[in-house]
Amino acid sequence: MTVLTPLNLTTAEEIKTALEFVGIDWEPSAQPPTVPGLLYVWGIHAVSGNSLEDFAVLYIGKDVTAGKRLEDEHSWSGDEYVHGHALAVQRTQMSPLAGNPSLKLAQPAEDLRAQISHLVSIGMNGTANTREEVDRCLLALDLLHSLNLAIIETFAIRLSVHFGDVGAPINCSGKNAWAVKSKNGNPLDALAYWVSLHLKESALARPEEAPHQNTSWI
Repeated sequence: MTVLTPLNLTTAEEIKTALEFVGIDWEPSAQPPTVPGLLYVWGIHAVSGNSLEDFAVLYIGKDVTAGKRLEDEHSWSGDEYVHGHALAVQRTQMSPLAGNPSLKLAQPAEDLRAQISHLVSIGMNGTANTREEVDRCLLALDLLHSLNLAIIETFAIRLSVHFGDVGAPINCSGKNAWAVKSKNGNPLDALAYWVSLHLKESALARPEEAPHQNTSWI
């Protein structure tokens, strides 16, 4: 017996905004360029329309094959398949958005590092963070700016964990993103936590200006 319940999931807009906050441009599209190095999300629009703000993310992945991976995942959705992702595609009628991450050039790197250092150091509820936590987040920033697609995928998955009630609920292939036991996993999780917290608090403080709101998906 199944249970129908609302579940707050991260949106494509939240992931895009968080990546921009750490200096990475990502313009997801339903018709992405056929180039290697795509970060993609599968999801559904919670309301009628095509806005990133209501696109609830159910799955996050990377495509290093100029669209071949996405083509494969589209092909899995035939009735003869029992792949878990394929079944979810059929049952929810979800669709993918994808884009090629790139470095933002508008903000000098030293300014961004200072911004992240300040954000993390102030902590929350009047309790400042340790220098170790700040350094972890700065390491994560350096890792992200290498534009290693697996690292960006891991960061996006951790963002989904911290923005929503749960992470993207369909299992992602970036296994290290879930346990964060790897050498690089913990710094990425730390940065994802503080960035998502900051953006959520900013949205609550200025709801009329907030470009991203968690999507309720049933």
